[in-house]
Order: sequence, then C-alpha cells, then structure tokens
Amino acid sequence: MADSTFYRSNNYLVLGEMNNLKNVNTLIDAGGNEAFVDQLNEVYTGIGKKKVEQIIITHSHFDHVSALPRLNDLYSPQVYAFSPYFKDSTKLNNGQLIKAGDGYLEVLHINVHSQDSICLYSQSEKILFSGDTIMNVKNTNGSYHKSFVDFLERIMTLKLNAIYPGHGPMIIDNIEEMLQLTLNNVKNSTIFE
Repeated sequence: MADSTFYRSNNYLVLGEMNNLKNVNTLIDAGGNEAFVDQLNEVYTGIGKKKVEQIIITHSHFDHVSALPRLNDLYSPQVYAFSPYFKDSTKLNNGQLIKAGDGYLEVLHINVHSQDSICLYSQSEKILFSGDTIMNVKNTNGSYHKSFVDFLERIMTLKLNAIYPGHGPMIIDNIEEMLQLTLNNVKNSTIFE
C-alpha cells in the first residue's frame, strides 16, 4: 500500500482581512488528502458566507484535485482552471486577474510541470502561489524549455515576500537570491526550444 502522505499537496484558503461579504473565500488547489476538508469547517470565514466560494486549480494532477468532488458536494464552489478537463469549470487565461479574498491574483501560465500549470501572483501582498512549478533549482543537471527561462526572468521582476509552493514549506527567506541561483542553474543546464 502506498504512503498517502506522499500524495499530499498544500492547499491554501485565501480570505479577506475583514471577512466581509465582498470578499471571495478562495481555495487554491483541492489536494490529495481529504483530511484538510474536515479542517475547513473549523475555520471562521465570515458570517453568511460559504467556507469556499471558489477553487482555483494550479494544474490537473490528481494530488491537486482529488478532493474536488467532495468540495463540490459540500460547498458548490465555482471552479477555475487553466485546463479544460474539469466539468463545469471556468477556464483561466494567462494574465487574467481573479478576485480572491479582498484582493486579486494574476494568473501566470507556465508550461513546464504540466501543460496546464499556473502560478498565482498577488501584487498587493507580494505573494506567489507556485503550484508545482519548481522555484529552487539547485544544480545544472536538468533540461528545461526556454519558456521556463523566460518565466523565471519574469518572476525575477516581481518583488516577493513569500512563495507558497504546491508541496513543502513556504519560502520567505532569501527569495531573490534563491531565484537568481535557480535562473543561473537553469540557464547553465540543457535548454531546448
């Protein structure tokens, strides 16, 4: 039997600061372990509001979407995805702004981990939700598409206070240095068009 912890992904609930009616309670990803769904019922998300009004999927791999049927049953949220594979979902576009909490997230499509991978950037909070797009490449052993170099160069222009990845702990220290090292390592790896 496989270890179910291997298939867990990070899920992020974005709420507004005041939890007022205009805020849009947004879940980023609907990961592989449904235990987090039970935890959602313990989170205060505002009077008269659904716990989850919308879900944004960073990509269609099962460890980021397997709890989606249960979340749909519980909350009937609007689902957004870059991929057209999700029934009744709204397709996202590169560069689109989508309201989340009391702010907006910019959709950044990156065709590296999967064809439908996106990152979500909050300009007001200077936060990047990176899904499974790797932000910390530590060596030059890989091979990468040139679009990943272009994407990293774009990310380097953003001022970031935190990166929230699809797996592992959030990144808050030395982000600029880490991204520069990643960009250098990717550029010194095998690049293909």
